[in-house]
Amino acid sequence: MPSKKDIRNRIRSVQSTQKITKAMKLIAIIKSKQLQNALTGMKHYSEQVSSLTNKAIKNLDIDNSAQDNFPKLLKPIAKDSNPCLIILTSDRGLCGSYNSQVLKYVHLKIEEMQSQNKKVKLVLIGTKANVYAKKFFQDCEILGKFIGLSVLPSAQDSENIFNLVETSFNEGKISSVEIIHNRFVSMIKSQVTQTKLIPFTQEQQSEKDKSSNNLNDMVLFEPSVLDLVQTLIPLYCKNQIHQALLLARASELSNRVNAMGAATDNAKALMNQLTLSYNKARQASITQEIAEIVSGAESLK
Repeated sequence: MPSKKDIRNRIRSVQSTQKITKAMKLIAIIKSKQLQNALTGMKHYSEQVSSLTNKAIKNLDIDNSAQDNFPKLLKPIAKDSNPCLIILTSDRGLCGSYNSQVLKYVHLKIEEMQSQNKKVKLVLIGTKANVYAKKFFQDCEILGKFIGLSVLPSAQDSENIFNLVETSFNEGKISSVEIIHNRFVSMIKSQVTQTKLIPFTQEQQSEKDKSSNNLNDMVLFEPSVLDLVQTLIPLYCKNQIHQALLLARASELSNRVNAMGAATDNAKALMNQLTLSYNKARQASITQEIAEIVSGAESLK
């Protein structure tokens, strides 16, 4: 049976751990609120960019457009033989099953693609994705790594990622780009999402955009539709990447809140058990001392 000193040391250790987990939970709650506010703020902007992009492409005369100036990101691919996956994970752990959900999904996705003789390329975001790729994705080419992004991802982060995949796509190194990440649903729920980024297709438009297609003839575009599309598609793609980064970060923080909350509760329950064990050990020690005193007194008679 552990001594009273050992139990006291264990109680102090658990108390220290509980303070850390409680502090991490509070910090994650504050940062999660910031991410949710950022997502709410960009929701209307994202909808407008998506709607305008789809309307512009709807009015684009593909047959008569100059092929030299036609946006490469709109050109359909003959064969998707070199797909690229952008994998979003965290730099740190202590966030429950956040990373394992994404990596498990990616693992199955890559196995499916490789069974179709596709050469998968990867863009890794987060330390966890890099560590996992070294062990299990050694046969996949790594196009780029992004580690240490800020808690609130910036527009520059999204632009850097987009520039990497756009250059690779234009050079013919990759045939398509998809983003795989955890999407924030609520503080207790998140789900793995796969978003097609390149090449852009009109299948990506929302139901709201589809219902408003009859208004396209009433829209006057200035400058030309082709010039507008060449500007809008990169803007749309950057916005999609930025939105994915925000959703993934919000999901990470919500998972960390839940994980640290559970750890704090477990620490409290463990302290109660250790306190009970300490009281039993203390009571046993007192009983033994009393017995020794009584025995000593009896021997003197």
